[in-house]
Amino acid sequence: NAGGPPPGNFATTPLEAYEPALRLSMLSAVALCQATVPAMQARGWGRVVAITSVSVRQPIAHLILSNTARAGLTGFLKTLALEVAASGVTVNSLQPGLHA
Repeated sequence: NAGGPPPGNFATTPLEAYEPALRLSMLSAVALCQATVPAMQARGWGRVVAITSVSVRQPIAHLILSNTARAGLTGFLKTLALEVAASGVTVNSLQPGLHA
């Protein structure tokens, strides 16, 4: 777990804050997939499992950067799953929620 970007909301979060947040919470996973999925495809078998957040289904207040990046990661993972399924590679994400 790389942690997450700092809290904030739309009105107080500058545009410059989005790029590092996306790099931390989304693009790091994209880079890892680019480095590993081709070998999985060559073997005809592989598993990609990412842990995102329940915020991809129900955004959490004051976490605009995290909500944005994790939703983007989920879209990437779903698209990757469609693209690599025929080669024996599965792609899934876990979305843990709040626990009592």
